[in-house]
Amino acid sequence: MSWSWERKLVQLGGTLVVTPTSYGTRVYFPGIDRRHNGTFWNMSGGEIDAYVAALDDAWGKFEQLAAVAPDGADMRATGKMHIGIHVASWPGRGITLHSHHSLISSRNRLDRLIEELRSLPAIAAQVQAALSETV
Repeated sequence: MSWSWERKLVQLGGTLVVTPTSYGTRVYFPGIDRRHNGTFWNMSGGEIDAYVAALDDAWGKFEQLAAVAPDGADMRATGKMHIGIHVASWPGRGITLHSHHSLISSRNRLDRLIEELRSLPAIAAQVQAALSETV
């Protein structure tokens, strides 16, 4: 029998999706306004550790860039796994998960997101075990 279980992810702003054999995240980023289509961004469970490492790496690069950027500078870079690094007026100062979406502008916010991402494998395993026994 096939099933799927979903849970809202507060820090990521998306959904954890668990099936009998896999899990991952799904996030919808709306367009800038109604003229622009939104986009879905998916991350499989196997990508989570690499993405957490890429987030940490991007934050370090952001801090280095911010330390040397002159006032009013508009500097952007792309980190591993396409994480945006911004010292700019738009979308702001920090790192972004996807293109210019979901700006993370403090280490505290980043740490909460990383904690949530690191909890996903255990949650998925518990759901898969529980539902495989009942379904």
